[in-house]
Amino acid sequence: RGGLCEQATIAGVSRREHRGGWSPVLGTTSGYDERWNELVVHMRKGELRVEFEIIARVFDTAAAIRFRLLEAGGKRSIRLGGEAVGHRFPPGATFYASRDEGEIQTAKIDEFGPTPWPPLTRSTDQAVLADYPVTVDVGNGRYVLMAESDRPHYPRSILRKVEDSLVTHLMSFPG
Repeated sequence: RGGLCEQATIAGVSRREHRGGWSPVLGTTSGYDERWNELVVHMRKGELRVEFEIIARVFDTAAAIRFRLLEAGGKRSIRLGGEAVGHRFPPGATFYASRDEGEIQTAKIDEFGPTPWPPLTRSTDQAVLADYPVTVDVGNGRYVLMAESDRPHYPRSILRKVEDSLVTHLMSFPG
């Protein structure tokens, strides 16, 4: 029935901010800043009775995006057939990435294609893929680090090259 966001409508938007910090028990730094702003877009896909949120949280030095499924048409769960969150970067950006713990490749998007090591087998996802983390030099002394959060109940994610973008790819085989 298409992607989750296709033909979904925005049911509302909320914003919040947090100002604070925390102090570690151990370590060399006595405290860490914990300020962030958050935007939550509440989405509804009517014919399936699915409700979800797209959450963007921005920190001083980082940003995070996640999806939260709230309602699955009266069911206890919903089966997602994949994920296709795309990431585009400025022309000329340089990517530092590897596949399956191979050598780190340094390349522009048109040359992107980390070499897997060891060589791929039939029970491996076949495509131009890169493991997280991926570092991107976007120019002007600025870098982006793309990483995956903890995922105890979700398939391993990897990045797939699609034209001039990197798109999330959920692994078919365990990694």
